[in-house]
Amino acid sequence: MILNNKVVLITGAANGIGKALTQRFLEKGATVYACDIDTAHLDEHFGQSSNCIIQSLDVSNNESWASVFKDLKKIDYLLNVAGVIRPGYITETVVDAIDLQIDVNLKGTIYGTQWAAEKMKGTGGGHIINFASMAGIAPIAGISIYTASKFGVRGFSLAMVQELKAHNIKVSVICPDAVDTHMLDDQMNSQAAAMTFSTNKILTVEEIADAVLKEAIQNEKPEVWIPFQRGVQAYLGATFPKLAGYLTKLLVKQGLKKQEKFRKGRGR
Repeated sequence: MILNNKVVLITGAANGIGKALTQRFLEKGATVYACDIDTAHLDEHFGQSSNCIIQSLDVSNNESWASVFKDLKKIDYLLNVAGVIRPGYITETVVDAIDLQIDVNLKGTIYGTQWAAEKMKGTGGGHIINFASMAGIAPIAGISIYTASKFGVRGFSLAMVQELKAHNIKVSVICPDAVDTHMLDDQMNSQAAAMTFSTNKILTVEEIADAVLKEAIQNEKPEVWIPFQRGVQAYLGATFPKLAGYLTKLLVKQGLKKQEKFRKGRGR
């Protein structure tokens, strides 16, 4: 797949999935607007690339989006990758943690989609790719605010599939399982996040990039579960709450063991 002359905007590009996707799109010949609040790491990773435009962006701030789009004449792909998690039981969750996850994960995705859709309408179309999570398919106890934000991202994105197709704008939502990123590190010391570690395999950022390029862009799928089998499990858990209650007990037990193993692997 060659993406010469394509313009791509990626949020959360300083590390993790966003960084991997930025590198992959640059390799494919695209011009990439690499966006993050952490511009120091953007400079470190992509400062030498002639096809990469580094932009400071706080996705939770609509004025910050306006600044990025002010001089942007064309956009073919938007990838709303930026996200945060603050694990914890609801009775222990502070207001700032609630606001942060909703503002970055959900409102940031909505703002970005709105700006990109308006630009794409005027230039013949495009493709918006939003990142949800397995926690956007199944309700996950212990990371309930993150779950709420990602349910919102998934629901919003699937609504956009229908709303924007008249303007030749495709929308995909990516729902990955646990990925080896800083976000996973943020959960390794929290017992509340045990479910996150119940997966049989922690995914790599390269696997996510592969899936985005093949399933979302090449195959134009509106929803991508990574891996598919875990998505089926999550969907069944969401559809049948009693089954979810049974599965939760098993998965938390399994997750606690794997979480401890992960911490030891990280030397913590």
